[in-house]
Amino acid sequence: MKKFSYGLICFSAMLLTQCSTDVDLTAPYKETTVVYGLLNPTDTVQFIRVAKAYLGEGNSLEMAKVSDSIYYPDSVITVVLQRWKNNSFQDSTILVRDESIQKETGIFASQPNVLYRIPDDPVNHTDSLRKDCQYKLRITNKQTGKVVTAATGIVNDISVSVPSSNPNIKLTMTSEYPSDVKWYSALYGKVYGLVIRFNYQETDLAPPNNVNFKKADWTFPTQQSNSALVSQSMSLSYIGEDFYKNLSTKIAPNNTVLRIGLTVEFIFTIGAEEFYTYYLVNQPSLSISQDIPQYTNITDGIGIFSSRNVFAIKNKQLDAASMDSLRHGQYTGNLGFQ
Repeated sequence: MKKFSYGLICFSAMLLTQCSTDVDLTAPYKETTVVYGLLNPTDTVQFIRVAKAYLGEGNSLEMAKVSDSIYYPDSVITVVLQRWKNNSFQDSTILVRDESIQKETGIFASQPNVLYRIPDDPVNHTDSLRKDCQYKLRITNKQTGKVVTAATGIVNDISVSVPSSNPNIKLTMTSEYPSDVKWYSALYGKVYGLVIRFNYQETDLAPPNNVNFKKADWTFPTQQSNSALVSQSMSLSYIGEDFYKNLSTKIAPNNTVLRIGLTVEFIFTIGAEEFYTYYLVNQPSLSISQDIPQYTNITDGIGIFSSRNVFAIKNKQLDAASMDSLRHGQYTGNLGFQ
């Protein structure tokens, strides 16, 4: 009996997963299409990875280094993105093969790094995602006739009530009481992550006095809405003192630069329900058994096709008392802010 090795490409959109090792070496080869795509209305280009499982004689790790083992030839498959609204078909776009993005070296072939993207369309703007629509992915193997499909809604924007989006209303980070962030959940949004980003400027004290713009992020635990289809009020709280504590861990003292605090951003990253389920299922197991159940929303394939959105409140400034704490406070007074 011939000995076969089997490999399955593992890809991470925002998290790490593991490959299944339960393989019947005597079973006949079955075509398995692997799809990973997160549509994002804030991105200027939408990319989707379409790959395949592979089966062959010899060392599977060596075969993984051969791009033909994990990618379809361009002439073999057609990747189409359909737009639907209220269960009514609107239009479709044939995605084009793209090898322009460099991939880090690893187990799998890094050159070429094959993705599929929506082609630029400055006239009809079919390259722009519509938040009031649903999108269906359809991949056809022209040689075997196999069709792989998936569908997702597009995560809409959230409505933030606190903090105010008015740049003239400044932030207070010196209150002895907790401060709130409040928002209403988005259509198709299930999981919410928040980063409070502090933007600052560094100027070298020595000629040629180079100026660099930098940032320090404060990341909060994710929250989940009760429903991805019904808007609800959501919130979290933070302590202003912790803002300065976070800066002290992200910014090192440096007596060769002058620093100026600029603005604060509240950046929300929102994931759809399919992505959230995929994330939960693929969490590392703490039990004795390390077998992880596989989740996919790809019909006749495996992987994940979902959406996410990024929404930000920008250009917020610290009030006078908070700026004074930045310059002279116990946590950041040694960081050289002016």
